[in-house]
Amino acid sequence: MKTNKTIVCGFLAAIFTLAFATLSLTGCPNDPDTGTPGLEFTLINGDTEYSVRAGTVDSGAVIIPANYKGKPVTEIGDNAFYYKTKITRITIPASVTSISGSAFSSCSSLTSINVDSGNPHYTSKGGILYNKTKTSVIAAPGAISGAVTILESVTEIGGYAFYHCSSLTEITIPAGVTDIGKSAFSSCRSLTSITIPAGVTSISYGTFWNCSRLTEITIPEGVTSIGDNAFYNCSRLTEITIPSGVTSIGSGAFLGCGSLTNITIPAGVTTIGAGAFGFWTASQTIYVRGYASESEAKRAWGTYWNRHYSDGNIEIDANIIYSGGQ
Repeated sequence: MKTNKTIVCGFLAAIFTLAFATLSLTGCPNDPDTGTPGLEFTLINGDTEYSVRAGTVDSGAVIIPANYKGKPVTEIGDNAFYYKTKITRITIPASVTSISGSAFSSCSSLTSINVDSGNPHYTSKGGILYNKTKTSVIAAPGAISGAVTILESVTEIGGYAFYHCSSLTEITIPAGVTDIGKSAFSSCRSLTSITIPAGVTSISYGTFWNCSRLTEITIPEGVTSIGDNAFYNCSRLTEITIPSGVTSIGSGAFLGCGSLTNITIPAGVTTIGAGAFGFWTASQTIYVRGYASESEAKRAWGTYWNRHYSDGNIEIDANIIYSGGQ
């Protein structure tokens, strides 16, 4: 009997030893020293550091390691985890010095982005990623929902910061914000209203692209340019005033804004891109203040500023009223 017990105990000891050795070699899942298995690493900066991407990781909580193969992990690049819709949490180490605003775009199940407290460049609050001084919003988790208030210290909302946060219904932007990056609120399909602070001077490319439930927005008087696709397919937008100081309106800026009954283009607008008012209907009116006729407007803005393609044809449907320099 004693011999049998000795054999059994020896067998179990061998199993535990083998298991421990295996864990030592491969690392446990989500071990902070090895990171989540499946992440993809690329050497950068003269092969001295690593950039990380999702690789084969497509779900659950993700831990990014501080080091990989003896070198620091310092970068999370453009679209690094783009459209990884089942990832729920991201933990970022102190070693990371660069994070793209689009790194976590369209991660629709992502509830929080967490940063090691020792990171000198980034921090997080309420699951939202900020720079260390909390003056810039870098990225919000895709599953963020309801009403969100951005920290009062913020002066900049980075490009793609709230991209595809489809359950975001309301957002309060502090008065000190002066810059809102491209596509910052693209595809926030539950967002119904927003007030842009007075210090903002430009509406960037695709800022409110496909915000299909946005019904009202306040653009400050200081804005001088409205970028390409800025309000593209804001199909429920019922009222908007283009400030008198605006000089340029980009391509597709108001394309597909089918609920606007009218809009006035100020006299100071000198540039309008193709299709800026495409897919408007005969029940919608565009008041042009700067030019007295269609020919004058075409000479300034080109032929296609208010046109779109439909079934291979170039269409113009909106009712346009020209009133010279009024």
